[in-house]
Amino acid sequence: MYLVKRHKGMYEVSSWGDDRYPLAVYQVGTRCSCPSYRKPCKHQRMVSKHKSLGEPLGQVYDITPANRVVALHSLLESANS
Repeated sequence: MYLVKRHKGMYEVSSWGDDRYPLAVYQVGTRCSCPSYRKPCKHQRMVSKHKSLGEPLGQVYDITPANRVVALHSLLESANS
C-alpha cells in the first residue's frame, strides 16, 4: 500500500507493509527519487492519480497486477466509521 501527501512543495509517496514504519519513502516533483528506469515510474503515476482525485487526505493507493494505480480507501473515512 502507498500513501501520497504534500511535502515541502513536492509530493511524498511512502510504501507501507505490516510494520510501524514505511518500507520506503520517495520524493516526487518533476522527477522521482526512486531508482526506476521507467518514465513515468509508478510513484509519479500515483501522484497523477492523487491530483486527479482532488488530493484527498489519507487516501491509500495500490498497484494492481496489471500495473494500474487504484485508490483503495481513505484512512480518514476508516477513522470516522
